[in-house]
Amino acid sequence: MTRQVVTRALLALGVAALVAAGCGDDDDDSSGTTTSSVDDTTTTSEDAGTTTTSGAEVPDAPPLREDAVSGSGCTPGDGDLPDGWWYGTFEGDVGSDISFDLACYYSGAAAESEAASRDDEVNNDYYVVNENAKVRVVPIASGATASCVAPDVSSGTVDCEPADVDPMWAVWLRVVDGEVDRIVEQYAP
Repeated sequence: MTRQVVTRALLALGVAALVAAGCGDDDDDSSGTTTSSVDDTTTTSEDAGTTTTSGAEVPDAPPLREDAVSGSGCTPGDGDLPDGWWYGTFEGDVGSDISFDLACYYSGAAAESEAASRDDEVNNDYYVVNENAKVRVVPIASGATASCVAPDVSSGTVDCEPADVDPMWAVWLRVVDGEVDRIVEQYAP
């Protein structure tokens, strides 16, 4: 299987998971969705596919978009990363924190548009822009989880420990309450 096919399959799985998580009847009380925003409490709902923190939902998978930059964007300001999904690379090992270089990840039509605006071309249906040299140190939450790239597996990823995340891959970080609670390696041919 070519890397392009694997990449498209991974993107399709991610989009399908996001669509499935967002489907349902608004009048249906049996969705299993549980949220709480009292006292900055974080509640995770397996059925809902999101984590709610301080009233804002953070999906369980990086939101890949074809109409704009994916994830939570790439311009969070100068301070700490707010809650959301952030794409980039890291330096060194994953320990109690991670040194993270934030970048912008575009896919599909958004990738084509961004590349065209820079008089560039898209390869493999994604386009990355990293114009900010700032490296942020982000703490890793106790009990954080991770997914590592495994191109020989049908899903393309396997569950792994955060310490097993390989710095050769770009990653998505899910930040909740100022800490990384999930790391997902991004396959890139």
